[in-house]
Amino acid sequence: MKNLLAAICTMFIAPNAFAAALVVDNGKLVGADGIQIGSALYNVRFVDGTCSAVFGSCTAAAFDFQTLNDAFMAALALRQQVFTGIYDEQPSLTAGCQSFGICQTNVPYSTTENYADVAFNVNAIPSLNDIEGVGIGGKFFTFDTTNASTENYAKFSLATSGAVPEPSTWAMMILGFGAVGYSLRKRQVVKTVLRVA
Repeated sequence: MKNLLAAICTMFIAPNAFAAALVVDNGKLVGADGIQIGSALYNVRFVDGTCSAVFGSCTAAAFDFQTLNDAFMAALALRQQVFTGIYDEQPSLTAGCQSFGICQTNVPYSTTENYADVAFNVNAIPSLNDIEGVGIGGKFFTFDTTNASTENYAKFSLATSGAVPEPSTWAMMILGFGAVGYSLRKRQVVKTVLRVA
């Protein structure tokens, strides 16, 4: 019972240890599959181009996420699950980024006048410190990341493997299994005592 309680506590206290399957082509990180964002799994590809070229049109309906919060959570998931190991230490190994020191991945979520509002993840060499943030003012529709050695777009799609249970669901399942196991064990002990008596 003590081990069960420790496992449940670890689920809520431990940081997100989930890691996506990185997609690498000739040493370049081009995307990842199975990124957990909320209760769903997504695939992502890092793409260069203008907003319209990458998303088909530069409108909120064409974007993978339509709210600031969702786009920020996607940028945070990139930080926690994708930009790890060598790809955290060397931003130039990410598709669309040739700069040694920094790579900004943009996640658009809405449009205002002639620019796309973006949440972004900045992957920088350790001395510059990594940050996640929300772009103020966004990216102009005509901005082309192909001409920028430090930026790309993240194009997400829902993974076909389905949703990932929330931690509370896992906790309830573990408690349920523990309760069933405990009741079965207690029932066996009672039967043994009755047979001896």
